Amino acid sequence: MSFPKSYKELSLEPSSKHVLELLNHIEEKSGVLVHSSGHGKEEGTELKGTLTYSIGLSSGIMIALNKTLPSVYIKQYLQNGGDIFKLLPHLKTYISDKYMVSKRGQSKKGYNTYLDKFDWLNPSEKNPSFLLKKIDIAHAKEIIDLHIKHDGVMGLSTPPKDTAHSSSSNGKKSEKELSPEDLLKKLERQDAIGTKGEDFVIAYEKERLEKLGADLSKIEEDLIDHRKINVSQGYDIESHFNGQSRYIEVKTTTVNANTEFFFSANEYEVLQVKGKEAYIYRVVLSENLKSLLEIKEIQNPFGYKDITDFKAIAFKAKLSDFDE
Repeated sequence: MSFPKSYKELSLEPSSKHVLELLNHIEEKSGVLVHSSGHGKEEGTELKGTLTYSIGLSSGIMIALNKTLPSVYIKQYLQNGGDIFKLLPHLKTYISDKYMVSKRGQSKKGYNTYLDKFDWLNPSEKNPSFLLKKIDIAHAKEIIDLHIKHDGVMGLSTPPKDTAHSSSSNGKKSEKELSPEDLLKKLERQDAIGTKGEDFVIAYEKERLEKLGADLSKIEEDLIDHRKINVSQGYDIESHFNGQSRYIEVKTTTVNANTEFFFSANEYEVLQVKGKEAYIYRVVLSENLKSLLEIKEIQNPFGYKDITDFKAIAFKAKLSDFDE
């Protein structure tokens, strides 16, 4: 049995073959380790606590490193609003605990406070979290595959309010369907997140330049917002001071900094040429978009990267490409 890369990086002691098999499966599906904790070690039932992985655009799973079969924490609804227990009804047999409020209102023994660390695990009345205890490895893999299959355009932390209005061939709701109205709402939400993130970066850059000694009256001249000039520039913001420049592409999320984001071939080519003056600012906002939670600066993001190092998710074609 091979050891998962993330498991080796944490220098964890050997766990059960079942746990290792599940972690390997997650990594094969491009899951990203975003957190590790010692939760449960004091009870003597876990070897090394829990590992949390992000899966797809905005979903994830927390895994207890048991001595035998793994236990997992999941939310009831997938990112497109699908009910995981309806899609995989046999998972109900593993339910050990159900959580409908965060740690601030949760006093029940065994509650893993790290559920609150990520929006896609944080419990709520509309989308509770569940602990599935000592789950069969094949069924645990089904959860991972289901998250990937149902990962939405940008993800939902609660089931859609109007899912009941969608229909299928038998006249009943189809959880796989997405109405034009729902898609429009998702895209509008995505656009609002991006715009708000860029606004926060402008404020962030003003503060950074001010700390460097920039003249407050000239900061507006030192910051160029390309949303208002040329949206195809290859980056969102130019920031100049004292002979130093930053060409900033802003990527915003309300989940966590490690979730996947998209960039265009144009952005890649432009930022690669800019070299050390190129930056990606990874911005994390609160769910209501009112608070800035985190900004991570990535300097020269593509300087030593080939485009094939990243996952391609679209292709460009014209009619003549299909001629024989």
